[in-house]
Amino acid sequence: LIVDDSSAARAHEKSVLKSLGFADFTEAEDGAHAIAAVARERFGLIVTDYNMPLMDGHALVSYLRQSPTTARTPILMVTTESSPAVLGPVWALGVEGVFEKGFPTAAVQAVIDRLF
Repeated sequence: LIVDDSSAARAHEKSVLKSLGFADFTEAEDGAHAIAAVARERFGLIVTDYNMPLMDGHALVSYLRQSPTTARTPILMVTTESSPAVLGPVWALGVEGVFEKGFPTAAVQAVIDRLF
């Protein structure tokens, strides 16, 4: 599941994940739509933006970690945020990685290799 309000960012994230061997994708433009998607199906990986309308990435990750069906699903966050005050709470929720928007394949490769 790729969650980002930018269609260009979703396309980039999908391209990177394809190069790492992923093949099936569902996209959502914000956290609220992502919650609807996880209610319909299970995902092996969730990649989410931090800054989105309706429900931001922090609220989405918090929700996912509290739900028994998604509590252990690996989550990667992509963001333009760099402040420890913003990202610290996200790390505390148990994301597997936080990456800058437009991340190169090499940046996420080690995390994906560890997870899968």
